Amino acid sequence: MIKKRELLSFIGIGTGSFSEKIYNYIRVHPEVSVPEEAIDFFCNHEKYTKGVDWYEGFFQKDEDKKQGELSNHYLQNYDSAELIAKTYPDANLIAVIDNPILALKLEYIRSKDRKKRDNYTFEQFISVNKNLLKNFLYGQQLVSFFSFYSSINLKVIILSDLNDRPLEELKSVYEHIGVDSGFVPADLKHLMIDDEADSGHKGLIKRMTSYIKEKIKTLLNFLNDKLKPKKITLSDIDKANRLIISKELEVELKEYYKQDIKVISNLLHRDFAEEWG
Repeated sequence: MIKKRELLSFIGIGTGSFSEKIYNYIRVHPEVSVPEEAIDFFCNHEKYTKGVDWYEGFFQKDEDKKQGELSNHYLQNYDSAELIAKTYPDANLIAVIDNPILALKLEYIRSKDRKKRDNYTFEQFISVNKNLLKNFLYGQQLVSFFSFYSSINLKVIILSDLNDRPLEELKSVYEHIGVDSGFVPADLKHLMIDDEADSGHKGLIKRMTSYIKEKIKTLLNFLNDKLKPKKITLSDIDKANRLIISKELEVELKEYYKQDIKVISNLLHRDFAEEWG
């Protein structure tokens, strides 16, 4: 019988490229401690046989910080759910998903960049990577974890929600893992409303100064773009969202994921068939 452990407060279970942004925001929280790289203990048989003591050796024994692992692969490994639940039944889990077709497009873009093949089409990529499709059956994968964890312990983030309302989603994630939810990463501070000095002349001057600085910055950026046009650099997610694929393949992929998206919708009480088209 595996002994229940309590060292880890939370575990990020994936998936892949979708989880990068939220994982980075978790890492920078001052009340969080995670290993620099994922250990993937619960989805690697060779590592798992080394035992939980070996696994926990990668974590700091710091009572002032919440310990956790951020893996990209646990959700897609059907054995991981039971193994994690046996060892850390009280841990809070985080999964990040989105439209599975978007996930495929993202895999294609990164594969194309790695191989430096400009004429490599999405259709060609899918034709030689049919086995990849099952990796994004998020409904089946979530069912596996929800059979061991309740919705209280397993939080599922939709990447598009994080992009649309980052402060709100991040606050809920910080609350989920039990750290200060008021912390805002440096690259999101510009989204905050300045509440510190809302009244009085001090606050008015501060807001006016901030407004003028922002307008000057906008003007300088505008002039800079006019005088020296810059090449627009899109993120991989942006590229994936803009990628147009053949209608025939789009219909085929939608049919493949149709039932699984129904499962996701039922689990999360949200109509993803409507949202994702």
